[in-house]
Amino acid sequence: MTRHNKLHLASQLLLGAARGFEAATTDADYVKCILLAGAVVNICYPIVEETGGKSRQRSRAELATKLTEVRNGESLTTKDWDAQVKRFIGFDTFVYNTLKHAGDSRKKVAAIDDIFFEADLKDEAQELILTAIDDFTAVPHSQGAIVSFDPELLTLVNSPWPPIKTK
Repeated sequence: MTRHNKLHLASQLLLGAARGFEAATTDADYVKCILLAGAVVNICYPIVEETGGKSRQRSRAELATKLTEVRNGESLTTKDWDAQVKRFIGFDTFVYNTLKHAGDSRKKVAAIDDIFFEADLKDEAQELILTAIDDFTAVPHSQGAIVSFDPELLTLVNSPWPPIKTK
């Protein structure tokens, strides 16, 4: 058996998601990008948070929760704050999670009743790739790891994405 480094694999998945998005022409192409980028996020965000950082989704969810407090003119309890942040993260991950499986036994949703969903797959793919880029770059990579990454990935994470298309 071969030993694998999840961060090195995540770097390849991230590059595949971004390049796949740039070449995408069908919904299935965007779905592939969503699944690849979602895998990167799920590898990286726990490392980011364990090392004292905040994932892009958590940062956005906390901002949305704070704006909700301001709009409502009241502070949430710690329990309600955490629940609201979790709900906002759930909104961010809805399409990715929907694509991974059908049904939800915890919520007693049969797989056959969980076939259809509405989404703009292109927008979802783009947002999730941006999240994956942010979370991947927030991981404290060693210099040795950085040197081992594909140079094209280094260009990706150090350049504006998606690239501006010229005519």
